[in-house]
Amino acid sequence: QAIVDCEVAQFARSEPGFGRKSGENVTITKFKSLSVPTTAVLDEQTRIPIDTFEMATSSITVAEWGRAVEHTNLAQLLSKFDLENPIQKALKNQLSVYTDNAAATALATSYVCAIPTAASTVTWDTDGTPSTAATVNLNAALCGLIRDYMRDTLVIPWYEKGRYMSVASTKALRGIKSDGEFQAWRQYLQPQDVIYNSEVGDLEQIRFVESNNTSALSNAKGTGSVLGEAFIFGDDALALVEALTPEIRLAIPGDFGRVQAAAWYGVLAFGLPWSATATAGEVKVVRVTSS
Repeated sequence: QAIVDCEVAQFARSEPGFGRKSGENVTITKFKSLSVPTTAVLDEQTRIPIDTFEMATSSITVAEWGRAVEHTNLAQLLSKFDLENPIQKALKNQLSVYTDNAAATALATSYVCAIPTAASTVTWDTDGTPSTAATVNLNAALCGLIRDYMRDTLVIPWYEKGRYMSVASTKALRGIKSDGEFQAWRQYLQPQDVIYNSEVGDLEQIRFVESNNTSALSNAKGTGSVLGEAFIFGDDALALVEALTPEIRLAIPGDFGRVQAAAWYGVLAFGLPWSATATAGEVKVVRVTSS
């Protein structure tokens, strides 16, 4: 059985300075922008005005992750196949999907949701819980509206080089792929540019990556399951905190060598560096979804 494409977790940045012997929490310190004065012109006899430099913090708590598979020595002896290799491969695949789901779950905590309610209309929900049903799938016009809202209302910085990134479900991408404005990745990337796993193209300064992992991104949201979900984000959108990077471990054989087992195990968590906010300049992720 084939594994689904897992593409969300590749966009998490590893939080520096955290590892073993660092406790169970990491506090991320964020620096807010200074307000821009109406005028900065000074009179000769007046002192320079003092602005307040604000900082904010968010906390991410790591947890143990792990799953295991057992098999008997008798099964290994009698099987036509070597059981250890496929078991370890299956565990790695399971870990990959679970990690992707965890990354998507973290992105889904963004307070800003874009809900397509007409071919050229987006309803915005900014409390983290979408309360309106989508009635159309994502299309080029809606991508333009979302891009403009991210740029001039939410003031989300580019992910890189004048573009936002998106991880979108297969159904969401089908809504925009047939549009004449959609560009396959070979049409806009230079040889030195990074090509992300499963990247398919560009539209409205958004680089799209496809995921068929429906546990992370649904293909059946909205009225009549019309909508495929997507995340569209800029810089500093997702953090990964690792005390122990997940690894495959083999158990000491039990019952005098008759029972053997393998597991994956790690201590980590995903989270939003800028969490619980819809404030312009602070929010970094828009979730395309529906109630």
